Amino acid sequence: MPASVSISISLVIFLWTAFIIIHVATTVALVARSQPSSLEQELKALNETGWWLPWWSEETTSSSCELPGIICNYYGSIEEINLNDTVWIDSDYQQRELRDFNFSSFPNLVRLNLAGVGLWGSIPPEIGSASKLTHLDLSGNHLSGELPLSLTNLTQLVKLNISFNGMSGPIPLGLGNLKSLVELYMGGNSFKGTIPVEVYNLKNLTTLHFGSNNLFGPISSKIGKLKNLVSLNLSDNILSGSIPSTLGLLTSLTHLDLHSNNLFGPISSKIGKLKNLVSLILSDNLFIGPLPPTLGCLKKLTHLFLDSNQINGSIPLEIGNMTKLRYLHLHNNSFTHPIPSTIGQLTNIQTLSLSRNQFNGSIPSKIGRMTKLVSLDLGVNNLVGTIPPSFGQLINLCHLDIHSNQLNGSINPAIGDLKALTNLDLGVNNLVGTIPPSFGQLINLCHLDIHSNQLNGSINPAIADLKALTNLDLSSNNISGIIPNELSQLSRLQYLDLSSNKLSGRIPLDIKNLFNLSVLNLSHNKLSGPCPTQLLNLHALVQLLLSHNYLNGSIPKVISTSRLTTIDLSHNMFSGKIPFELGNLTLLNNLNLSYNKLTGNIPRSPLPKPFHEISLWQLMNQEIYLVDKNVEKCNDRMETR
Repeated sequence: MPASVSISISLVIFLWTAFIIIHVATTVALVARSQPSSLEQELKALNETGWWLPWWSEETTSSSCELPGIICNYYGSIEEINLNDTVWIDSDYQQRELRDFNFSSFPNLVRLNLAGVGLWGSIPPEIGSASKLTHLDLSGNHLSGELPLSLTNLTQLVKLNISFNGMSGPIPLGLGNLKSLVELYMGGNSFKGTIPVEVYNLKNLTTLHFGSNNLFGPISSKIGKLKNLVSLNLSDNILSGSIPSTLGLLTSLTHLDLHSNNLFGPISSKIGKLKNLVSLILSDNLFIGPLPPTLGCLKKLTHLFLDSNQINGSIPLEIGNMTKLRYLHLHNNSFTHPIPSTIGQLTNIQTLSLSRNQFNGSIPSKIGRMTKLVSLDLGVNNLVGTIPPSFGQLINLCHLDIHSNQLNGSINPAIGDLKALTNLDLGVNNLVGTIPPSFGQLINLCHLDIHSNQLNGSINPAIADLKALTNLDLSSNNISGIIPNELSQLSRLQYLDLSSNKLSGRIPLDIKNLFNLSVLNLSHNKLSGPCPTQLLNLHALVQLLLSHNYLNGSIPKVISTSRLTTIDLSHNMFSGKIPFELGNLTLLNNLNLSYNKLTGNIPRSPLPKPFHEISLWQLMNQEIYLVDKNVEKCNDRMETR
């Protein structure tokens, strides 16, 4: 190639490169000259909101990018505002409203997160001018009114979260235009009407949350079009009809929550196709029929809540296949038949609630394999037989409730090994024998209820070791002997019911140490001797029930600051006069002193309410003289009885 040609080509390349450099430089210069007005407009708009007042200074704040929660692009224009979970917004700036934010001043805004910053008012129509928005989070504020139609202009939105506000009105049909949406959160508002079918055109959705609104009508079969859905929450609405079979097409679902609606009909066997489900919540509806065996195909399930429906039949044996289950709630249904032994295969379960059904047969001993159980509730069924010894293996159990069944035999001492127990309810069964001494090991027990059984023997003094007890109910048994003085060491006790037993002897004087006691029921026993002087002066005491015993002596005086609302000392052998101080009990609603040996006058004290407004007519069978004008009506009533 000749040298002249080579030089010419080099010259052309040089000139072309120079042209490009000059052009780019000119363009950058032009952009640079145009930027200040746009950036100044953004800075001014931020200032006008008043949200950055604690950080704003006319002298030093020269760029929006310097402010907290602001992220700018390469040219210094705002592309993200994130005030979520901040505490620096001026607390004196009351009633912050979203309309204070000038959306049109932020042409490059891509992400806006104002979750939980205390915004009030409505969402302004100007929000539609932020056309580049891909993420918008206004959740956890006090926003109200209807969604502006302009919101549907934000066609680049990937995530929209307006949950937990006070929004109302219908869900706009135009939401179906937001084809890029992947996550849509509108729960915790007051939206009403039906779910627009246009929503089911958002085929990119992975998350759809409309829970806790006032939506009604059926769930459309078109929901099956949302093949990418991972999480669906339509709970706590007024939705009706059956679950559409097309829901079985959503094979990517991991979380399905439809609780607290008016959905009815049987649970379809197609539920078994949702093999990726981790959480299934259908409680508080009107579902009927037996559970489909295909439920056992959901082997990834950890949460299964089907409680408070009208489901009947038996629990499928296939439930034993769901070995990852941690929470199983089937209470408040109409299940029958025995509890299947395959339930013992759920060795990861932490909460098992089968109460308020019609289960029969015995309690499967294989429940003892569920060593991770924290709560076991089998109450209010028709279970028979004895308490399985394998219960002693449930070392993590905190809550055990098997009340209101037909269990018999003695209380297995192995329950005393459950040292994590805080609540134990064995009431309303046919249990016999004595309370096992091993119960003294339950040092974390707060609530112990064994009422309405056929227990006998005495109250073991070792009960004093249960220092955490707040509620103790041993009523309606055949327990005899004295009330041990050690009972007075349970200083946290708030509720004590030993009524309807065969207890004898005196009420321990140290019972006055139970200063947190609000209810004391010792009625229907064989107690004798005087009523301890300080008993009526326990400051927290609200109900004192000592009727149907052999208590004697005078009724103790009571302090005027007492919280007592009910006093029943009837059917005893009290004598002497009614204490004058009883008239000063301002909260007293029920006073029963009938069937004693009281004499003298009804006190003419300055009553908080006339005695005839209290059930004081229950003074019958006494030698009482009515001397107060306030009780003339009471006298008339007693004479007519």
